[in-house]
Amino acid sequence: MGLTNPAYVASAKAKLITNLLSDKAHLYTIKVLSHVAANLRGRRTDRVFEEVADLAAARRARLRAKLRVAIALDYSQRTRLTNALTKIYQKPIHLDEVIDSSVIGGIEVRVADDVIDGTIAGRLRQARHQVAG
Repeated sequence: MGLTNPAYVASAKAKLITNLLSDKAHLYTIKVLSHVAANLRGRRTDRVFEEVADLAAARRARLRAKLRVAIALDYSQRTRLTNALTKIYQKPIHLDEVIDSSVIGGIEVRVADDVIDGTIAGRLRQARHQVAG
C-alpha cells in the first residue's frame, strides 16, 4: 500500500489521501489525515488513523462506537443504538459503521475497551466452543 511504502515521499502520501477522500470528507479531516499519513514514522496506518479518530472524539467530549454489521443500519436502528449507548456511557456517542459480510447477521459494538458481540458469527463460535469444551 502506498501509505506504508517507505519509498513514497510524504507529498505523494498526502496526495493519495486527498484523492481518496476529496468528495467524502470535510476539508479539515483531509488535511489532518494527509499530515498524519505523511508522517507515519514506521507506525501502522490503521492504528494511527484510529488514534486520530479517538483524539477527535475525546476533544468533542464524545465516545466512538465501532460497529461491525453484515448490512448497513437504517436511520431508526442507528438512532435507537445511539440513544441506548448514550444512556449507558453517559456521553454522546458517534457511530462508525463497517460493513463486514463475515458477521453473517447481527452486530458487534466496540466502545473503548467494551465489546458487545451480538453477531451470528459470534454465536456460532460460542456454540462450537461449548460443544468442543
